[in-house]
Amino acid sequence: MYKKALIASLLLAWTTAAFAATSAPQAGSATTPSQTAVDAAKYAVATYRNDVVDTLARLVSFNTVADARYPSDKNPVHIAFKAALKQEAERLGLDYADHGWTVIVGLGKGSERVGIVTHGDVQPVDPTKWKKSPFVLDRTSEPGKLIARGAAQEGMRYTFERQGANLKVVAKGLSAHSSKPQEGVNAVSMLADALAVRNWPNTVAGGVVNYLNDLVGTGYHGEKFGKIAYRDSFMGPMTFKPTVIRQLDEGIEVAINVRRPRGKTTEQLTSEIQAALADWQARRVPLVNVKVGVREPWILENAPQVPTLLSTFSYFTGMKDAKPVAIGGGTNSRLFPNAVSFGPSMPGAKYTGHSEHEFITTRQLLLNLQMYTAVLVELAK
Repeated sequence: MYKKALIASLLLAWTTAAFAATSAPQAGSATTPSQTAVDAAKYAVATYRNDVVDTLARLVSFNTVADARYPSDKNPVHIAFKAALKQEAERLGLDYADHGWTVIVGLGKGSERVGIVTHGDVQPVDPTKWKKSPFVLDRTSEPGKLIARGAAQEGMRYTFERQGANLKVVAKGLSAHSSKPQEGVNAVSMLADALAVRNWPNTVAGGVVNYLNDLVGTGYHGEKFGKIAYRDSFMGPMTFKPTVIRQLDEGIEVAINVRRPRGKTTEQLTSEIQAALADWQARRVPLVNVKVGVREPWILENAPQVPTLLSTFSYFTGMKDAKPVAIGGGTNSRLFPNAVSFGPSMPGAKYTGHSEHEFITTRQLLLNLQMYTAVLVELAK
């Protein structure tokens, strides 16, 4: 292996349909939630409005970032997190089963159950970007918001420091979920763009700058990366952004995260990626250890619970003619039969998950409590 090589790693994820792709409620389905469901939702928000915030505060206090030293079922923080879940389940009269990497909190002994799937691990965090600890629910800094895992940032900032004959440039952007790169400011691509004021030789470091400017740019849809850019009428455009750049012993590694919709075969997209890389290498510098992984986009057609979800959403939000949407995040929906994602954020609202300013408003949390309660009542019939 060439020790001073530029390593390119292209990681392709998938676009996930948040709901099943149904265009209208199924025949015979209710157009509004039943009175029983509405009453249960009202009772839940009146009775548990403080408890739900207190429980959220307790659960976010656990630093459940993955630890390479332990598998999840042996991680002491994860074990403590599960103990808190068990205690809360017992307080509410729910049954609890621990299966190591997974716990099941339930109610009732029927052979069939309505399931809600979630996860308790969180993304790594940068302490310098927090106002307070990300593992203490901040209820006061911004009235109406419940903030954990981060604090507000204003976007792209550069700092410069002279170190002898060298100039150190540090770029700090604004992180965003990889499914919505346009809602953040990507420090990797913006720093490369700032360095484009001169031509760089094709050394390892110079090659990285040239690679990012030639093939990535500051856009979000891969328009500069050969012919890979495309979109689907329902799932939207492919998103494309560099997420990690690392100095390794054998070179510099650049990882690019791509979320792709339906519309191209795996073979076609892989071929287009390889062609773009080959063309660039012929003009610039050879790459080593190039890894390309392409997964199939996932969409669930005609899930039976979708009409109930949409009618409940419309009733409690007042948004008429609600339709399924597609998201770029890889949710747990694909792991379970007839599973679809429902919330927790609203259409058109900026999604702050995985960012330094991750929050949910108190109003949204309580609205979700009502909708989830009503949905459970309806689906459990």
